[in-house]
Amino acid sequence: MRNILAPLFLLFSFVLSAQNSAQSNLNVILKPIQSIKINDQQQHVNLSFETVEDYTKGKISNQADHIEVMSSGTYEIRVVAQAPLMHDADEIRVEHIGLNPSLGGIGDFRDNITLLPVSLSMRERNMIQSNAGDVKRTFNVSYKMNASDELLNKPVGTYSTVITYTILSL
Repeated sequence: MRNILAPLFLLFSFVLSAQNSAQSNLNVILKPIQSIKINDQQQHVNLSFETVEDYTKGKISNQADHIEVMSSGTYEIRVVAQAPLMHDADEIRVEHIGLNPSLGGIGDFRDNITLLPVSLSMRERNMIQSNAGDVKRTFNVSYKMNASDELLNKPVGTYSTVITYTILSL
């Protein structure tokens, strides 16, 4: 009888110890996430030419924390104008507008962000490049319209275009 009980006792012990733990696999799935938005208070940027100095030196509008981005990986920001600056049938070339990006107030300083001043164009231009992702980062943009003879003898009014900023993965 002891010969039968000893193996049963050992088998029962193994069964009990096997039930003391269990395993599960945990998967963390990372998917690429990117977003870009323009500061809500800066949806309209105005360069108002009102003085002789404006027409001779140009006009600048500094937009602090103008662009806000989030990216789970490396990225670049491109900019493009939809059309020339239009007022009724009259137009002004967008190439007179310069955009100068700088680091905004949100996000730590990093050396691996390249900021490229560009002239606005109806072709996409690379303006910002980052070799690391950001949970939340802002960029300032300085809009400058240079003085130009093209501004002379134009009908008075507001000349407008739509500017699109796009974030892309690198």
